[in-house]
Amino acid sequence: MKSSSTDSSRDNAGRYLAIGGLGLLLGLALAEVLLRSLVVPIIDSRANRVYQVYSAELPDAVLGDSHLYRPFINSERFANLARAGSSPHALEIVAREYFRRIEPGRVIVEASPQLFNLLMQQRKAQHHDEYFSHNFGLPLHLLVLEPGISRELATAWNVPAQVRKAEVARGRKKRKGALVERVAADRRALSEQQRREVTAARIQSNRPVRAVAESSGFAAYRRTLDFLLSRGARVCMAKTPVTDLYRQMARDDPNHGAAERVLRELASELGIPFVDAVDLDLPLAVDSFTNPDHLTTGMGELYAARLEQACFR
Repeated sequence: MKSSSTDSSRDNAGRYLAIGGLGLLLGLALAEVLLRSLVVPIIDSRANRVYQVYSAELPDAVLGDSHLYRPFINSERFANLARAGSSPHALEIVAREYFRRIEPGRVIVEASPQLFNLLMQQRKAQHHDEYFSHNFGLPLHLLVLEPGISRELATAWNVPAQVRKAEVARGRKKRKGALVERVAADRRALSEQQRREVTAARIQSNRPVRAVAESSGFAAYRRTLDFLLSRGARVCMAKTPVTDLYRQMARDDPNHGAAERVLRELASELGIPFVDAVDLDLPLAVDSFTNPDHLTTGMGELYAARLEQACFR
């Protein structure tokens, strides 16, 4: 009887383990489906960029923040690795991971002062040093095992909210439409005083730290360029467009001028073309921008085309 009781206990334990294991697999499978269907499709998210790194195919790429994201949002030639609020530390990691397995071609790297503002310096890697845990070129990669994507799983349970986020993100690809016209009308309706106030606020939030060349963000930025050049990339540095008023008011801020000088000197030292948007003869108006330093999608695409031509003659 004792032996029979022991065997029964073992059988029950085995069944519990099998049921638990099956439940775990089903849970992981559901999580994988949610991540692929509701998290990764939000194209302006960092999770989407992490997925792009794992799916790296295009040798030509763009690195930067939202100033370059919108202009290249519809690009089919460049992998758009720019995302809003990206720090130089994060961009360094993204560049290294994206080009881990493929050879870089033409790479446009943003060279605008706001990349070196205080917030970006403080955020450093923005957790990107915890991402890309299995970026080894495997034919299949499970998103539930990638921290840069799986940490967004909690948001996926709110399906309607995720669907709305994806729709809003895709809406930024549009060149025309009611929303585009509404934003343009709002910009045109601003008084001169309102424009100055909005512009002053943007300049302040974008203000680079003092002694940019000695900052950790600048060190990360330089390492990115050195890495790309060492891999044979054709690199171009791009100072992105801002409104005339923004440019005029930023001249009064010594930190902005100092950051631009340092970036131009770095480009000269490394033999990298430096393309300033003001030299591209863009037909800019107040409603060419969604705010003082971000182009609309339509104007952004014209900028991207002229930038590509100027960078890689």
